[in-house]
Amino acid sequence: MRGATILGLVSAGGIGLELTTAMRMYDYGHLSAIIICIIVLVTAIDQGSALIRRRIT
Repeated sequence: MRGATILGLVSAGGIGLELTTAMRMYDYGHLSAIIICIIVLVTAIDQGSALIRRRIT
């Protein structure tokens, strides 16, 4: 998820492209919604992977 965001910021598409487009259009409502979604998803994925790692070891 983090990688897709960074790649999109450098014009490789994905969620980062949406982020860049919202920044260029000064659409702060859309921009803040995208940022909140990224934060929630990255946190959820990190917590899920930590849980799986704990159960494996």
